[in-house]
Amino acid sequence: NELGQRWALHLDPLLVRQHRIKVRQELFDVQEKRARMLRRIKDIRATLPKAHPAESRACWEKELHEAEQRLSEECLVRQFPNGVKHVTVFLEISQQMVQLDLVCRHLKTELWPRLERAGAQSMTLSTLGTGSRARWRDLEVECSQEGRQLF
Repeated sequence: NELGQRWALHLDPLLVRQHRIKVRQELFDVQEKRARMLRRIKDIRATLPKAHPAESRACWEKELHEAEQRLSEECLVRQFPNGVKHVTVFLEISQQMVQLDLVCRHLKTELWPRLERAGAQSMTLSTLGTGSRARWRDLEVECSQEGRQLF
């Protein structure tokens, strides 16, 4: 140390040996437990039914067909009352909104036909947002029966 004194540390070899034996036994127990768990996982996987590609494809096709049926039955927009002449839709958007075109396409395919059935003559989509206008384009689109300028 700083004072020039020497220190000696004495470890009892018997205690060190006993500690090493204990650590070795714990390591052995952990490895044995891991091996048991891996065997159990292997046994469980062996009892599970095998997934065949044809069955998986049939399930996916069924789910897709059901989703398409629900899509034609369910609609986000309720029926409009007759006599509506013009509808303005305000879309609140942010700089991070990357699916604006997708939203507009869905509004065009779902909203405009319902408006036409109600007798509407035009629809306007306008965007509202905050932040730098240079990051997202200003969208104002008119849909009408005459021109049908749709996006």
